[in-house]
Amino acid sequence: MYFLYTLAFSLAFLILLPYFVYQSLRRGKYAGSLKQRLGMPPASASSDCRPVIWVHAVSVGEFLAAKPLIDRMASDLPAFRVVVSTTTITGQRLARERIGSAGSVFYFPFDWPHSVRGALARINPACVVIMETELWPNFLHECRGRGVVTVIANGRISDRSYAGYRRVGKFISRVLEDVTLFVMQSEADALRIRALGAADERVVVCGNLKFDQAAAP
Repeated sequence: MYFLYTLAFSLAFLILLPYFVYQSLRRGKYAGSLKQRLGMPPASASSDCRPVIWVHAVSVGEFLAAKPLIDRMASDLPAFRVVVSTTTITGQRLARERIGSAGSVFYFPFDWPHSVRGALARINPACVVIMETELWPNFLHECRGRGVVTVIANGRISDRSYAGYRRVGKFISRVLEDVTLFVMQSEADALRIRALGAADERVVVCGNLKFDQAAAP
């Protein structure tokens, strides 16, 4: 199943490649991040002798939700180093503005086995926290193989996502086995992730992190 998934991912990438090339040549997008997306994050992302907690937030909304969690981990877990990855350019810019020198910010790797292995080898995380149910099969599979704790935080499953996951029920059930803990936004989200195959003891409900941001003065 993983082979078929990787093949489908590669075909989708090839179909979208002309768009990426156009955006790179015309607007300067993607070219500067390609190395990191292929599994070669900057040296600053590597461990500084402390174990690493890797937080992944796709874009702006996910990063804003993750920011209170990142700040709390940085203050309450000084023995760990927190690094952050994003997928979009806008998310990357915001993360660099808000994180600054407090941690390293880089792009999440493409979900090819070699890209994932390269990123994991360089960052060597003890734990990966993924915001809002981003399920990357090869990434999660490699994390489990390396003994990395993986947490889905602020998890949610929309009607559309749920319907899509159910169409690949057996495969998504296998993918969920690689996740250590699901921290979902609501009981409805928890019920859905359980229905897709997550074990009861690995699912908790903790509300929406977006409400944990400090109020403006």
